[in-house]
Amino acid sequence: MMQKEPSVIKSILMSLVVICFCQQLHCQNVLEGIYSSLAPNQEAYNYFEFSKNGTFEYHSGASLGDDVYGKGHYLIKNDSLILDYDLTELQVNTFHKYKTYYNSLDSIKVKVTVFDQRKRKLFNVSVFDPKGKRGTLTNDEGNAVLNFEKEEGYQTIIVSNVCCGNYSLNINTQLNYEITVYLPEEPITPTTIKYETTKYEILEQNNNQVKLKDGDQIINFLKL
Repeated sequence: MMQKEPSVIKSILMSLVVICFCQQLHCQNVLEGIYSSLAPNQEAYNYFEFSKNGTFEYHSGASLGDDVYGKGHYLIKNDSLILDYDLTELQVNTFHKYKTYYNSLDSIKVKVTVFDQRKRKLFNVSVFDPKGKRGTLTNDEGNAVLNFEKEEGYQTIIVSNVCCGNYSLNINTQLNYEITVYLPEEPITPTTIKYETTKYEILEQNNNQVKLKDGDQIINFLKL
């Protein structure tokens, strides 16, 4: 019986070695937390947020919000970090809808109603022509009306909100219009990364950092 004890101990030790090796291998293939290429407490930021389930988010911007945004799945394989931006939600941009109709008068009426992306009516939004001849503000119902003389050609109308920037559109000055404009809720709409795959070479990876190589550029991401 005593002769079998070394074999049992040896088997246990080998099992522990295998378990530790598997755990280390698993850790090397999984990232979790926020990894930033910039020091914390700065106005600008540039970071990845990784989850154990194999997904990530990328944010780059400053005090006004994201300039660049992306979301997707990541894979660590053969000393490479592969980012597939397949989950990015596209941002809604400013857009408008309109209806037209004819009349027998010498002038046309352009009614503009302004909403945000959640269809809330916006008041005190400027609606004007860039030549400065006509202009008004939307009322509590989000409505504004401009009148133009009938003539050949097109006229530009600008819808301007302090928080959300300007939006311009053209009208035919032979037609009456009912226009609905949807403005963004934030002044800056970030550039989104979508349907793109990026591959980095992993130069170093531990619990505190990931050092990546992208072409000739080496970027060190510290875990926050």
